[in-house]
Amino acid sequence: MVYSKNTDSSNGIYLKFFEKIMKDRFVFTFEVGCLKGFTIRSILKNIGKVKRFFDAFVVPDNPFAKVFPHPLALCDKIRRENGVDVVMTICCRDKNRLAIQSEVLGAELLDIRNIVVVTGDSLSKSDGIKNVFDVNSIQAIKMIKNMITQENISNKLGIGERLKLHVGAVVNLSSRNLEEEVERFFMKIDAGAEYAFTQIVFDPNLLVEFKDNVGKIPIPVIVSIYPITSWEQICFLTSFSSFEIPPQTIAYFRQKRKDTDMGVKEALNIAFKAKELGFNGVHIICKNVNLTVKLVKRLKEEVS
Repeated sequence: MVYSKNTDSSNGIYLKFFEKIMKDRFVFTFEVGCLKGFTIRSILKNIGKVKRFFDAFVVPDNPFAKVFPHPLALCDKIRRENGVDVVMTICCRDKNRLAIQSEVLGAELLDIRNIVVVTGDSLSKSDGIKNVFDVNSIQAIKMIKNMITQENISNKLGIGERLKLHVGAVVNLSSRNLEEEVERFFMKIDAGAEYAFTQIVFDPNLLVEFKDNVGKIPIPVIVSIYPITSWEQICFLTSFSSFEIPPQTIAYFRQKRKDTDMGVKEALNIAFKAKELGFNGVHIICKNVNLTVKLVKRLKEEVS
């Protein structure tokens, strides 16, 4: 498969993030959905504090199966008010293929050029809200790529012009069946994924295992890190089956309860290993803005 390196810059913000990863630049991205505060104003204020450190801001689609502002609206607001590049997430859990294609067309209209597709965490039955899952992430990536390359949508109507979008995927290195996850990773690439983010990695050995199984990674992959600083965070994260936290980390925080320095140290170790193994960047997921700045400064000093 040949991967596009389109660097058309007719729009001032066009594809900066994508251009960087395709040129093998080690990038730094930030997860908007983890910021404290629900209001748009508080989110934008916090982004303003950290925007100079990051190449792009990733806007999730109802992360952790919790209500969050719509990615289309928030991406547009962030991009216009902060002048930064954004990556919009589309979650298959919450919408059918009609809604997904509608969002893709909306992204094109709003000059949102980077999309990443996720399956999404299942909803709790106790919430009384139904999962959708009309298509899985592989099918959604293929559908979006078809919209970009074939210029048509599922009801046979032509879009009339080539969409200036790039679609990415998510790969779970913590999967209990790594061989199966690697197979799904290549299926996502065959479907049209041009780049990928990992699920949060808490153990640098997972990066080694993934690289050993994949060999030369055919698309840019950005490693997600989350500095664990408290036992409360451990309890929250272990409630999701997609995360695998090392037993020694769990034991440490069970006894210590809270240790910010340890969280930063472990996150940095994973980032350094990602750089060493040839991954294409680090995606930071951290609620504390001051801690985020501390972490990304260290990374830029020592990793870049």
